[in-house]
Amino acid sequence: MQAVIMAGGFGTRLKPLTNNAPKPMIHVANKPMMEHVVNLLKTYGIDDLIVLLYVQPELIKNYFKDGTGFGVKIEYVLAEEDYGTAGAVKNVENIIKDDNFLVISADIITDINLKKSIEFHISRKSDVTIVLTRVENPLPFGIVITDEEGRITKFLEKPTWSEVFSDTVNTGIYLLNKDVLKMIPEKSEFDFSKDLFPILLKEGNNIYGHISSGYWRDVGTLSEYRQSHLDIISGKIDLNIDGEVIAGKNIKIGAKGIIDISCDIENSIFGRNVHILRNCKIKNCVIGDNCVVGESTILSGSVVGKNSKIGSSCEVQESILGYKLDIGNNVFVGSGAVISDVCTIGNGAIINPNVKIWPFKDVEDGAILSESLIWSDRWSAKIFRQYGITGLANLEITPEFASKLGAAFGATIGKNKTISVSRDSHKTSRLFSRAMMSGALSVGVNINDFSDTPISIVRYQAKQFKSYGGIHVRKHPFDKKLLNIKLFDSNGLDLSSLGEQKVERLFFREDYLRVGSEDTGEIFYPTHGAEYYMNGFLNAIDVDKIIKRKFKIVIDYSYGSSSKIFPAIVGKLGIDSVHLNANLDQTKITKTEREFKKSLKDLSGIVKSINADLGILIDNGGEKIFICDESGDNIDGNTALTLMSLLVMKTEKTNKVIVVPINSSLNISKSAGDYNFEVVTAKNSSNYLMEKSADSNVYFAGDNEGGYIYSKFMPAFDGMYSTIKLLEMLAKLNTTVKTELRFIEPTYFEYKIVPCPTELKGFIMRKFVEKYSDDNVLLIDGIKLIMPGGWVLAYPTSEGAHFEIFSESRKKEDAISMSDKFIGDIERWKNERNFSVLS
Repeated sequence: MQAVIMAGGFGTRLKPLTNNAPKPMIHVANKPMMEHVVNLLKTYGIDDLIVLLYVQPELIKNYFKDGTGFGVKIEYVLAEEDYGTAGAVKNVENIIKDDNFLVISADIITDINLKKSIEFHISRKSDVTIVLTRVENPLPFGIVITDEEGRITKFLEKPTWSEVFSDTVNTGIYLLNKDVLKMIPEKSEFDFSKDLFPILLKEGNNIYGHISSGYWRDVGTLSEYRQSHLDIISGKIDLNIDGEVIAGKNIKIGAKGIIDISCDIENSIFGRNVHILRNCKIKNCVIGDNCVVGESTILSGSVVGKNSKIGSSCEVQESILGYKLDIGNNVFVGSGAVISDVCTIGNGAIINPNVKIWPFKDVEDGAILSESLIWSDRWSAKIFRQYGITGLANLEITPEFASKLGAAFGATIGKNKTISVSRDSHKTSRLFSRAMMSGALSVGVNINDFSDTPISIVRYQAKQFKSYGGIHVRKHPFDKKLLNIKLFDSNGLDLSSLGEQKVERLFFREDYLRVGSEDTGEIFYPTHGAEYYMNGFLNAIDVDKIIKRKFKIVIDYSYGSSSKIFPAIVGKLGIDSVHLNANLDQTKITKTEREFKKSLKDLSGIVKSINADLGILIDNGGEKIFICDESGDNIDGNTALTLMSLLVMKTEKTNKVIVVPINSSLNISKSAGDYNFEVVTAKNSSNYLMEKSADSNVYFAGDNEGGYIYSKFMPAFDGMYSTIKLLEMLAKLNTTVKTELRFIEPTYFEYKIVPCPTELKGFIMRKFVEKYSDDNVLLIDGIKLIMPGGWVLAYPTSEGAHFEIFSESRKKEDAISMSDKFIGDIERWKNERNFSVLS
């Protein structure tokens, strides 16, 4: 059987190790990762190899040559462009000889039994067999669900935690029948997991998954890279490591290696011609070929590249050191540090924990390095979260980080194009919006600076001002330490997941081009933007109906920017209004939970005291509203969404489609049946709600937290428009909020948080799917079990080690019972996994 080795990866998240070499050539246990893959294939009799190259191909070809020195035959194919995983294999269709062949990544460390997977593939007469394994953290990988026979029923590429339906993941090892290549277009970007496999699954082809119990690790991050070495040292994987075994202390040393008898060494691997001088202490380390370690040096849990020299009396803790380093005497390197290739570290230097040093850098004698010696120092696997980019201002999100993010975003937009930038009124938001602008300007992107303006207005104006995207910076509504950054596209919508990935790829890779001084972007200050929004706003509602109704309302602006424009709109509609907190005050933008509840209580009191028709609290960002009825009763988020949905169904006669999140009330579906509406269930995320709302058939979307979208006006949250639309619907029906609430049958919601270690989330989701797969379940966002009279939802949170459990029923005891059912499942499965590990 032939094998196709995918060796074209960029290795972005392994920077700075991959600055000078392609990812497959990064050494693990003193051999390139790809060499371990070649040895695995040879072990199972697969010696006819096709290697697909893209990044720095000459380094791979010069090392492996024709494969003779490794006991295999290698044919290389250099990709013309990045056609994706399946597209790259399609490119070698004419040199694949056998009916069945294997595809494997060059950058994994594994001892999976390929023979068993091949036998499984042949016995099932499978078109595609995906080799699977089970992992503690499935987020970075493709989730796969199979039936009892191994037939794949569902898979999802790189899910969020709420989409983790199993801990069984795609290893990137595939067995394919050659006929499936006919389904891949030539010279086009086409991916196995995102494109080919869904087509095969949809068309009913034989696509199976074979679960392997062997060791497997995708060495995708620096922490995974170091951990793979620790696993090799501890014997978790069976690799052919060169060298002589020194019994008793788990030491392997290559040819011509010398370790002084005075050294204290255990659980370590040494390459060829290594020289360890007197009184060294080395534990849980891998030292490359031709390295020298000076007297009385301490190394622990670290990886040292070949041809490096470490001086005497140094200490290196749990770090990664590249090749050809020259480290002086008395140097300290803290835990989590990475020093890349061909660097010189002076005598007495201190490299603090988690510092990254790019290649070819010199650190002077006695220097104390507390910040990374690169353009920036943020190196997490992802920067986007559920609500955009959120972090501690000046700690996690620094001006340097923001500038680089602005440059990465600008690079996805393109030189000479224009984006919109806005913020709230806080001084920190002003600082970071300017930092992001500087980054975007540096790659030749122009800026429309809207200053402190609600994000909804800037979204709406995207087309008017020919904006190709936008940035909004704001303080977190409930935590004064946090900053939130939103990026949106040319339609004013939050970036799609694909758009986020493009920004992240450029952010981490840092290969965007800074323009020359003559091509630097320009800043413009648009005028009449508020007037354009106001005109569009008033044209999209029934002004006469609202004026005739003569509403009296109370509005709390939360000291946000909405107070700069909304009073004028309210005035044009003949509404008698009382305006609270309608001035900009940066010290009061963020509210604690207690302050927020007090604001609602104050709103309620004023509504009752002046006999208003209703009260509205608009959040400081201008996106969400919180409703108080004419009796002064504040309406919870679930009921408010049900109310807004009901009013839409009663008043809209044409576009009869609404979108609501997975945890919305069952009353919405009941009303939809009464009024012949279609309800589309979506993930509980603003991005997904906006994405669904962009469909021309959708009239309304909303969440359970006061965010509402009226797609014809703008497929994004807008608290000001939602307020007036609520008044319009009440006017058309000649009704009140209190009256309409009587049409909503009471239900009971339960919400619980169940602690759960992150590494068990995927396992528990798989157990849920296995237990309830024959029942009425939805696997859209977590797992939702629909039962007579109610439902229960288990949702693994994206941040934090716990599950959220939601349930709803007509009877309180039933809602509690359903919630307890899922909580009991989680606790039992947690104990089951803990017991199996201990035993």
